Formats: sequence, structure tokens, C-alpha cells
Amino acid sequence: MIVKGKLLFGPILVLIGGLIFIFSSFLVSEALIEIGHILSDAGLFWYEVGLFPELMIIAFVCTIVWAALAIIGGIFAIFGRKFGSILALNAGILGLVGALIPLGTDIAVTQIPITLTGSFFLLDPILTIFGAILGLTLKN
Repeated sequence: MIVKGKLLFGPILVLIGGLIFIFSSFLVSEALIEIGHILSDAGLFWYEVGLFPELMIIAFVCTIVWAALAIIGGIFAIFGRKFGSILALNAGILGLVGALIPLGTDIAVTQIPITLTGSFFLLDPILTIFGAILGLTLKN
């Protein structure tokens, strides 16, 4: 998509990645609640299965922060600011690194991996990184 000589494909990918980050944070909050229900039904505490609710809350907050950085960076990039693409690139890299850092040790409680950043099959950080790189390299 080109508007007044600007190629907006990269910033649009960044915004899509940011929206998927927000959806992922919703999934993290649902997983946090569901794990709490499973543990309370079984009469267990978080620390007994190797999980800590504080870390899950940090994962939720980190995912929201990366989503906000990606969306703000995408908006700046749409208006032609290279700073927006750099901001989105940082959000994507932090989201990708966070999606690879495990938080829990017990897989019997949930089937989804519990990581520092909630991610939708690593699609959101990869889209954000790819869009930010396109925003930085293509002519604005």
C-alpha cells in the first residue's frame, strides 16, 4: 500500500503483529486463570507444581508492554518516522526472546508452554520484526 509516495507494507505488518500480541496477552490471562482453577480443584498450590503466579503476571504485563511498543512504533512508522520502526523492532526482538524463556517446570498442569512473553506460535514477534525491518529498509 502506497500513500503519497510512502510504502506502508512494513508498518501495517507491525500493527498486525501488535494486535496479535494483544490477543496473546488475552490468552496469557486466560491461561493464568485456568491454571489457578485446575490447581485449586486439585488442592495444590502454585509452587508445588513449579509455577509461580507472580511470574505469570509478569508474562502478562510483558506481553502487553511489547504490544504497546509495537503498536506505537507502527503508528509512528505510518507517519514516516524511522524511530517507530526501531521501536517496533525492539518490541519484536524482546517478544521473540521472551517467548523462548520458559517459566514453568511442570507440563502436567497445562498443555501450552509457559514462557516469559505470551506468543501466538511466534507469529506476532516475527511479523513485528519483519515489518520493522521492511519499514527501516524501504523508502518512506
